[in-house]
Amino acid sequence: MGKVIGLLTWGDFVEEIRRAQPRAIRVQAYHITCSTEPPIVEFFLDAAFVDGDEILLARFPLGREIQFFLEDDPCRREQFRQRMRIARETVQKALAALGVEVRPGVYVEAREARLATDPAGLWRFEKDGEALRLVPEIPVEAAA
Repeated sequence: MGKVIGLLTWGDFVEEIRRAQPRAIRVQAYHITCSTEPPIVEFFLDAAFVDGDEILLARFPLGREIQFFLEDDPCRREQFRQRMRIARETVQKALAALGVEVRPGVYVEAREARLATDPAGLWRFEKDGEALRLVPEIPVEAAA
């Protein structure tokens, strides 16, 4: 495997899936602790597949929080845990509608790629805390 190709829109990622017709796509939510002061924990969801010698990657930022607040507040930890679970389920359903197998995992080469795919975070949060989905499920008939 050679290059990591970051797709900057969900639509571009879907078009690449339709073009390449991969057998499986890896989808994984994870977090990285940045060595800043104070330490920040960043949460992401990656969806990626191999196409020849390239890894095609869509990366969705799911939010960030100061590490101390996450360690100190179980409610904040649970909020991010739920956000990661919902993000994974949202993307898995959308990709399953394209007829590809969805598997867990992060390509190591892609882990270092510094990019973010729009829509950032998969949702837009309203004032009342309600999340509006920005990545639509793909109708089965459109996936064919």
